[in-house]
Amino acid sequence: MENDKKCERHFHFSDKVTYIEHQEITVQSGANFYNGPAVEPQNASQQEIDIEAALEALYEEFVETDGRTEPLFSDQTQWYAVYRVLSEYCNYPTKMSDFVKLIKEKKLDIKKPLCVYSSIRKANTDLSALAVKVGQWWLHKDKGEKYMKQYLVAQFLLKNLGYEE
Repeated sequence: MENDKKCERHFHFSDKVTYIEHQEITVQSGANFYNGPAVEPQNASQQEIDIEAALEALYEEFVETDGRTEPLFSDQTQWYAVYRVLSEYCNYPTKMSDFVKLIKEKKLDIKKPLCVYSSIRKANTDLSALAVKVGQWWLHKDKGEKYMKQYLVAQFLLKNLGYEE
């Protein structure tokens, strides 16, 4: 059952939020498009706990690259993947500056790499192929190391938030 998801998906029509329970839906509004299962709202405080735990786990995750072990989350521009996952799946702000402000207010970037607006904006500009929904990033992961790093962070978060197996 979709209730097990750790974030809620919101569909905005004007300033209203609509939830459609237990059915497959397609929503298209302006440039935003979502096709997938509807999700019931979850307790906001539990959602925040889940997000904090996922980010803490992200800071602690390591990958092996060319025979050496490195942190998965090591570059400020990788906050772009965090921004996209949280804004797309967890009702975090879609405006980058508001997202950074919220991350700072919630003290979710107390370790390096820190969340910085200019780094998120740079990734948004430099990695234009990632303008698609996060679920389609796998199509671009082989375009280079920068794309792969974004993809791996997004996949890690999606898995830890209950959206990927």
